[in-house]
Amino acid sequence: MGFVSTRLKACHWPLLGLVLIVLYGCQGQQDASNTEKIYFDLAGFLKDEIAYLDLHKPTIEKKNSLDGQVEALTTTEVNWARELGLFEKADINKPAYKNSYQTDRPDSLTLVYSLKPSESLLVQRLQVRFDSLNHKPIEITGAIRSTNKLYDSVRDFSINIHEGHITSYSVEGYQRLAWMDKRPFTVAVVIKE
Repeated sequence: MGFVSTRLKACHWPLLGLVLIVLYGCQGQQDASNTEKIYFDLAGFLKDEIAYLDLHKPTIEKKNSLDGQVEALTTTEVNWARELGLFEKADINKPAYKNSYQTDRPDSLTLVYSLKPSESLLVQRLQVRFDSLNHKPIEITGAIRSTNKLYDSVRDFSINIHEGHITSYSVEGYQRLAWMDKRPFTVAVVIKE
């Protein structure tokens, strides 16, 4: 009896190994589908651009305005990950957002992602225009909204791209606390080579 039960247990090991291989293979397919990009890969584009800008260290001309007070700056010392961080927040390629946006193509070179009325997310709209030659992005615009009982924030942005690299970008909007007036702001940056 002991010999039979030992032999049966030994026979189960290859079967168990096969089951684990199949489960691991299915898990790998699931992981691949989770990383599949349903919408334009804004985060991937920005990651590549941050690496490019960190390497080349271009000069920028930056103008900030808050409540009508304007500040201007020209520099090559830029923390690009922080500088382009707002745009990374507009990435809608998250597994949880898979069915949250409607995709429209007003023409063959434009993609528009609009938040469905039933959804409540920060990114309201993301639009990407491509060039006709190599189908690379030439302009990315978007709208981010955040509202609750205490706070209201609106940020509209635009990124201009030439030959695969950002040449300028701007953000405008306002912030408002429930007990205060709106605080409008703008940021405009031109990247010079």
